[in-house]
Amino acid sequence: MVNKAAVKWRFTMKHLIVAVMIAAMVVVATDARANNITTSTALQPSNPIFALHFDHSPNPFTDTFTFTAGSSTFQAGAVLVTFGLTSTNNIDFTSATLNGTALTTPTGGNPNLAHGPFETVITLSPINVTAPIKIVVIGTTGATGGSASNCGPFPGGPPGNCSSYSGALVVAPIPEPASLMLLGAGLAGIGIWSWRRKSA
Repeated sequence: MVNKAAVKWRFTMKHLIVAVMIAAMVVVATDARANNITTSTALQPSNPIFALHFDHSPNPFTDTFTFTAGSSTFQAGAVLVTFGLTSTNNIDFTSATLNGTALTTPTGGNPNLAHGPFETVITLSPINVTAPIKIVVIGTTGATGGSASNCGPFPGGPPGNCSSYSGALVVAPIPEPASLMLLGAGLAGIGIWSWRRKSA
């Protein structure tokens, strides 16, 4: 027998991976280009996350991404990825949370112990959350650009002065108990109708 929840989660993870790849290739609005980033957007089934840091600070940065959608309940999963080969491109994740639940490394470890040129933090299984959904990322950066115009991908900027990470938040709504009861009553009605039809 196929576990429908596991199949649905695998399907959702495929969307999550695709969203991360898209988010890694897209540079979003300039409001996400500061040492401490705070954004608020409407929740979609797949939500790209991108942060560009250009100010080096001895203190950790704290980025907050808020996704609003009334007060519905969802199953959610998130992944964040950074890749930096030089000290000015490197971001080290200290912690990342999804509505207060910690994201971990793909092997289930503490992100604070996994510093290096390539870092990933992820939810290893779906988390039940209520909107608004908030992702908080704390980490350090070696960026020395000073402004977005000094970052490599921007015209006239020297390469390698900025650091970034990207990722995605994927959500699926959880049916309300009343909806499940209505579905159950409908199936019971069909069963009784079918049984009475056969006995007549």
